[in-house]
Amino acid sequence: MDQLKIAEARGLNSFQMQEVKNGYTNGLTIQQVEMYAWPKFDSMQMREIRLGFEAGLSFEQVQSYAKESISADDMEEIRLKIDEDSKVTEIRHTELRHKHLKNILFAILIIAGGIAAVFAGVLLTGNLNAYMQPLDLILTADQV
Repeated sequence: MDQLKIAEARGLNSFQMQEVKNGYTNGLTIQQVEMYAWPKFDSMQMREIRLGFEAGLSFEQVQSYAKESISADDMEEIRLKIDEDSKVTEIRHTELRHKHLKNILFAILIIAGGIAAVFAGVLLTGNLNAYMQPLDLILTADQV
């Protein structure tokens, strides 16, 4: 794999190279691995960046903590906070979708109930025959 040779040429040690290999093995894109495949990150920092991508965080979200000045422990804390916030936001969106669906179903039920009530009213009052009469006009004279 050419990407591994490129990363190795940057002077990464064996632990760092293992994180690069893990990234490719776990399905990360070249762009995602390239974000952390640099000697400025130690292997533990690389791991936190990789885990962020594997958790489904966006490039921008991972980029917010992928800085050499942030320790691996702090990166983990930030990564977990971002992941938690993303899940809370997703849960809120799901709850809103459920509320909208309930409102739509409630409106449909009200409309269906109204139509059923009108139809029942027509049936119960016996006016159905009046509505079902043919609308033929019989002319009794040649001129109107």
